[in-house]
Amino acid sequence: MQRAYDTVFLVGSLERAIPLASGHGFAAAAELPLARDLALVLTAASYTAADAPVSCAHSVRAVVLNIVELFGPSVGDVQIRTDIEAVTLPAFKARALLLLAHHLVVNALRRGLRGDRGGQISVTLRRVRGTAASLVVADTGSGVFDKRPGPPRLTWDLASLLEVEPTFYAGYGGGLTIKVEFPT
Repeated sequence: MQRAYDTVFLVGSLERAIPLASGHGFAAAAELPLARDLALVLTAASYTAADAPVSCAHSVRAVVLNIVELFGPSVGDVQIRTDIEAVTLPAFKARALLLLAHHLVVNALRRGLRGDRGGQISVTLRRVRGTAASLVVADTGSGVFDKRPGPPRLTWDLASLLEVEPTFYAGYGGGLTIKVEFPT
């Protein structure tokens, strides 16, 4: 529910920030292909065998790039940097990783980089040992904790599906880095 709320908020922000031709709102020609691609990647995260091995690199990269390209203009000039290595997980964990990456980038746009100033988001997925990998999402904004007493519950819930707890680092000049190191 929180993911849906955050996405709807970003859609509203995009429509307010960028007046679109012909009054078609979100359905404007520029946004439809991005929204379709994003929906296809998220839909492809379904699985029939929970333990079947699934490669995560392409879907994580596609989701984070599409989210920033689609919603970044609503918060200003947003730069995205990705460093994503091949990581294979059981299907249910691959899906959790994809949803976690989606959630963290949406949070960076919604809470960290809000306002018209923009900023940078960095997403890294890499192997850290033979049996572990890490997802790191960092932004240069004001952080996730501005209006909440702590990190979003969904972050903890998705990380728990990867059998770990997230680690949060606040930057000295602003920004937030969230790291999730998980077994592969």
